[in-house]
Amino acid sequence: MNHHGASRLSAMWRGLGYLLASLFTAAVALFALPVLIVPMMARAWASWHRRRADRLLLSARSGPVRVGTWRVLGWLCTSIVTSLVFGLVVVLCAGNAVATAITVPLWWALPAGTRAGGFAAGVPLSGWGTALTLGTAQIVIFAALTYWLVPLLARLHARICVALLSPSATERLAQRVETLTETRADAMNAHGAELRRIERDLHDGTQARLVAIAMRLGLARESLSEDPQTVARLLEEAHESTEEAMAELRVVIRTIYPPVLADRGLAGALAALGTRSAIDTTRWRSASGRTRVA
Repeated sequence: MNHHGASRLSAMWRGLGYLLASLFTAAVALFALPVLIVPMMARAWASWHRRRADRLLLSARSGPVRVGTWRVLGWLCTSIVTSLVFGLVVVLCAGNAVATAITVPLWWALPAGTRAGGFAAGVPLSGWGTALTLGTAQIVIFAALTYWLVPLLARLHARICVALLSPSATERLAQRVETLTETRADAMNAHGAELRRIERDLHDGTQARLVAIAMRLGLARESLSEDPQTVARLLEEAHESTEEAMAELRVVIRTIYPPVLADRGLAGALAALGTRSAIDTTRWRSASGRTRVA
């Protein structure tokens, strides 16, 4: 069997399991309908079926269903109908093939007057010739129907499920607006925290040093005519404090927009920050070639 045939056979088995499971869940849903119409239960039920459909279609797994309650209830009704119809078709095709394969070798042990079923319904099984001819024809026909029809029905069922449980353009826009709103709120909070940090650094560092410089200069002015040595010492301390204040001010300015961020981008800035950190950091390259720091 070539690769295409093996792939088709695998698709048939996966589709067979999918549709039989859908038939079973549809029967369960009919009995549990009063429970499943509760919005929370309906969404959980829909999310599970959506994941099954995604696995069958080999598509990316989706998160919880994010469509309106009426859309979920509409999917529930549609799913029950399509699962029952498609599942019964599978049972008819695969079931007849299996039943015929079992019946043909045992036709002689069946009650007298037994007639063939399926496509040959009504034909009496009176001998090996009739049993083998009709049985082989039915097995081939039903097996072929199962081989070709089951994958198509399974994919159709899965696509209906995905289509009904996927957000519409309006819902996607609303979700996008909600995400952007949350992102903007987070950005504003981060911006406010950064402003408070800068204000704190300026108040506790640079401003305090400037106050100390002003006090020393005031004392120096008062001692100018009386104690020249004290004036010289105060001026020296004021000069040192001025240099320290300028250094702290440069540090604050760099934290607002580090030059390395403009020169080397975010990856370079994170790497430079990691090298100065007291915590061990690891630098690696992702599959996309981007440098990351952890």
